[in-house]
This record gives sequence, C-alpha cells and structure tokens, in this order.
Amino acid sequence: MSFVCFDKGEEEIVIFVEPDDISRHGMVEVERGQFDKDYDATLFFFQSHEHAHDFSYHHWKEMLSSDPESAIDILGGPSNVLGFAMGHPVTVGKNIYSSLEDWLRAIASDPCDGTFEQGPFFVKSASQDLIEKLGFAPVLIYVN
Repeated sequence: MSFVCFDKGEEEIVIFVEPDDISRHGMVEVERGQFDKDYDATLFFFQSHEHAHDFSYHHWKEMLSSDPESAIDILGGPSNVLGFAMGHPVTVGKNIYSSLEDWLRAIASDPCDGTFEQGPFFVKSASQDLIEKLGFAPVLIYVN
C-alpha cells in the first residue's frame, strides 16, 4: 500500500492507494472519505508547476480536437470559433484572445481554471513505492 501526505488548507491529508491503481498519466481515483467526505475524487500527481501546465494544455488541445461540439460551447459558440479561424481577436469569458493557441496557453497557465477543480496541494511526503510507480517524486497534487 502506497501513501502520499499533503496539505489541504490547514489540514494535513494522508491518502493510501494501491500502486497498481495509479495510471501511467499519474492519476488515481480515491473513494469518498479519503479526500472529501462526500465525494470520490481523482488525484493528479505532478513533479512541477510546468508539468501541470503542460498536462492542462494537452488536455484541452486533445479535448478540442476529439469533441468539437463541446469545444464550440467552451469557446463561446460558433461565432468565436469562426473568429479564431479568421484570425480575429475573440472574447471568451471576460478575456480577449488573439488566437486559439493564445487561449490554450492562457487556460494552461492556471490549471484550476477549467482543467481541475482543486489544487495545487503541496506534497509533504510520499512512499518510495509510489515514487517508483510514478517515476518521480510528486510535488503537487490537483484534484477532480
């Protein structure tokens, strides 16, 4: 049994997981009560802020290409998608973006702005077998 210990606000959380339950992408699902008393959660382990940003960027890029209908909704409708295609600045939410790539970089710069629901939480310690399974010592955890 592996463990990870991290700060969640003012409380310290210790989560136990089976190493085989950790995906190759560094995520693991935990049952209700381990992270949140009312909900199951998915933890995402990262070795740096840059890795979390890269994950977020690629997550959105993949989602935009694999689910065009959701992409249109997320980007604010067909007129915004057409604006990006024509090279015009587009307002998504409260911000103006010069291109789809500009939007992707902006959304990836704050992984909790759409990719994850909570985090980052800073890891205090992790078991050696968890580190070996991940291939790195986790520094940050984001949660969905």
